Amino acid sequence: MERLIRAVVASVLALAFVPAFAQTKPVSADTMQILREKLKGDKKVVVALNMDLTEAEGKGFWPIYDEYQKDLEKINRRTAELLQRYAREYGAGAVKNDEGRQMIDELMDIESDELKRKRAIVAKLNKVLSGKKMARYMQIEQKIRAVVKYEIADAVPLVK
Repeated sequence: MERLIRAVVASVLALAFVPAFAQTKPVSADTMQILREKLKGDKKVVVALNMDLTEAEGKGFWPIYDEYQKDLEKINRRTAELLQRYAREYGAGAVKNDEGRQMIDELMDIESDELKRKRAIVAKLNKVLSGKKMARYMQIEQKIRAVVKYEIADAVPLVK
């Protein structure tokens, strides 16, 4: 499971974020949409293979899963916009103090919103899954998010 997650995430992130810092031609919006769709499909397969849901659990789980993925998409878009902003500042030379503070404030807002959405989804999952299966799903999500965040951190240079 982890190898598949890492491979898919690394491919998407390499095409999406690394060019911003390498100052190469950005990836087209169409290409990014194709990559996003592939990642969503692969992620759903990973979740399905690891959840071992009964038919009844699946009926309750998948709509909540889809709702959460839409929430995460919004978080991911905000993160991508912040990274693009940082890449522009980084490419222009040194990041200004005020700009650095604003970007950190935005990052904190994004992380706070992600936690709020996670709490809301856990409350909904609690109604349709056992504690064990709910924990398993959140663990899968956490692993995927950790790989994404690691890959981004690895690709983004320190502020200069």
